[in-house]
Amino acid sequence: MNPQSIKFVIFAAFGALCLAAGYTARRRKWVTEQASRPVHFWTVVAIWAPITLLAFWDLPLNRQLLLLFVMQLLTLLVGWAAAWTAAKLLRLSPVPTGVLILCAALSNQGFTMGAYLCYTLFDPPDQAMAYAIAYVTAMQVFMVLIFYPVARHYGPDERMPVARLMLRSFFDVRALPIHLGIVGVILSALGAPYPRAINQYGLLEVMIYLGAAGGFFGIGLRFHAGDMLRVWPMHAATAAVRFVIVPLAAWGLLIVFAQTSLAPTALTDRVLFVEAFMPTAINGVIISNLFHLDARLASTLWLGSTIAFLALVMPFLMVLVG
Repeated sequence: MNPQSIKFVIFAAFGALCLAAGYTARRRKWVTEQASRPVHFWTVVAIWAPITLLAFWDLPLNRQLLLLFVMQLLTLLVGWAAAWTAAKLLRLSPVPTGVLILCAALSNQGFTMGAYLCYTLFDPPDQAMAYAIAYVTAMQVFMVLIFYPVARHYGPDERMPVARLMLRSFFDVRALPIHLGIVGVILSALGAPYPRAINQYGLLEVMIYLGAAGGFFGIGLRFHAGDMLRVWPMHAATAAVRFVIVPLAAWGLLIVFAQTSLAPTALTDRVLFVEAFMPTAINGVIISNLFHLDARLASTLWLGSTIAFLALVMPFLMVLVG
């Protein structure tokens, strides 16, 4: 195994340990299940928000970055539409509908799966990682602008017009990643020097591990093993959206963009292709938690999607890109 692959395996093992720690802590009643909400709140505000700032600050503002944003928006909308359709076919009530949309539309493209996978697969690894981080950072932006309002709409919060939902979500403290992301874009545009200590001492990787710890531990607190088979139709719907519909949409979009001024470079094309196959995002569980949807259901769908990816999709993907 090359050094990058070893890092991916270590990171995956770390995530599994954090997940098991949360699950064990709840089962032994050391921590209540409800503790997952503040764990996820502070993970988003105190860790993921600064990571978003650093990710944007360290990226050049060019057409490839614009392509990443446009591709992210379009694939998210495809996932949302497909999940909403599946929820209608399954005749789900509002809260499970919201959870299915979050878990099927948002995918684990960042530090805890997709970005690290691109880092291990492609050369140069650092540049592949940078594109993947930019892609998932774009998801953070649309997560606040689009999927926070979706969570409010299907959750117990007061119903309100879409424009007000988006405005309220933007000024919510839980939207701090998008605010610091804007700061990062400004710093990059102004040519402000990126702090050398971040790379010199590996501080970004430390923050990624801390963010993963909070995300996985909180999911472990919410996960109940007995729920896995009970919601098999929602597992099937999530898998269909994540592993069939979104990858096909991404493949078609890449063909279209190849004929435009936003044509992807070879590396960007491969990163976007791999990212299209990623399983459900940790963010699906976190948003469900933050906005009082069914985080227990979201945790179940997340784990089912992740297991399906590792067992079935990832070997197929390795053949395609290997």
